[in-house]
Amino acid sequence: MQNVECARAVVALLKRKPSLLSNFIAIEPLLFAVDALKEKSAPLKNDLHNFSVFLSKKANISDEVREILKDFDEGWLIHNIF
Repeated sequence: MQNVECARAVVALLKRKPSLLSNFIAIEPLLFAVDALKEKSAPLKNDLHNFSVFLSKKANISDEVREILKDFDEGWLIHNIF
């Protein structure tokens, strides 16, 4: 459970400081590690969805990060609709 709590804290930090997402090489493994934990926690899955929606409105987010976040959000939609 500590890993999920840590992942939620990472998502909260990235939401407060989206400029940290500008270094894709550094942030990509972190995003994938957080994504791997989302099935273990409904709150984390919801955090990722909200994070994706929040960042979709930001102009200075790279296409690579947007693509990963789109995958987060699509997974959320599939899980919560079907």
